[in-house]
Amino acid sequence: MSLPRGTKRKPTSIHLITGTHRKDRQPPDEPKAPPTDYDPPIPLSARERAAWDENIETFRRLDMLTDADFGMLARYCKAWIGLLDLDAKVAEFGWVVKGQTGPTQSPYARLWFHMTDRVMRFQENLGMSPTSRARLRTVHGVQKPASKLDKFSKTG
Repeated sequence: MSLPRGTKRKPTSIHLITGTHRKDRQPPDEPKAPPTDYDPPIPLSARERAAWDENIETFRRLDMLTDADFGMLARYCKAWIGLLDLDAKVAEFGWVVKGQTGPTQSPYARLWFHMTDRVMRFQENLGMSPTSRARLRTVHGVQKPASKLDKFSKTG
């Protein structure tokens, strides 16, 4: 099985938020899974659950989250708390440690770089990074005042 080429297709909910939705280009068979409850699909620690609750509220306000996204959001919360833990370890032991042949990069620093990359990927996929957020526009944003010609147009 080969992977599809090109850029990833955006879900309809993202098109609605960015204001680029067109019904003629909407896939007719796109699955829609409205969230039924907001409990994480995997066990989370108390700190991970606090991150979950904080993020789930943001996504509920944007009306972008479905049950299908809960797994990725739960993994993001785990990665985020893991990154915070690694921040503490790097602060405690430093970026450079004494090795057998001299100064070397701390193993916590290597893990920190890896975890930072994972967190950034989750943020990009969930629309949480500054660059992905810059592309988003709310549907209920600034309303243009109706012109006198709008009452004659087909869409107005």
